[in-house]
Amino acid sequence: MMDHKEMWEFRLRMVAAARDGQTRVSADRMNMPNRWRPASVLDPQTGDHFTHLTAWEFVACCLENPIVVVRETIIHSIRQLKSKMAYEWVCLGPYPDQNIYIKIFPIVNGKNILGISFHPDDPR
Repeated sequence: MMDHKEMWEFRLRMVAAARDGQTRVSADRMNMPNRWRPASVLDPQTGDHFTHLTAWEFVACCLENPIVVVRETIIHSIRQLKSKMAYEWVCLGPYPDQNIYIKIFPIVNGKNILGISFHPDDPR
């Protein structure tokens, strides 16, 4: 288990990975099961639909500024990825009833990042 300082340092590595086109990839580009659909989400800052690039910038901003995060969870197992952990969170969207659901998977000790989900939150 990471302490607070280690977790913050890890988040900052993920921020750098999200902003670097060489270290980020979305699951839709790898033909993996996913819900990476930035064009289905309105950017709360501009009111425009997200693009692939602006979605990654939003991911980085959410990691840097947890105040926009409504709910955050560390998932300790993802069957499809055979991974040990992923991060999911719901961020404030453009309207009270349209928050944004994001799930990312840090790979190679947080030096690379895989986007699994980016879509309107649909609580069930």
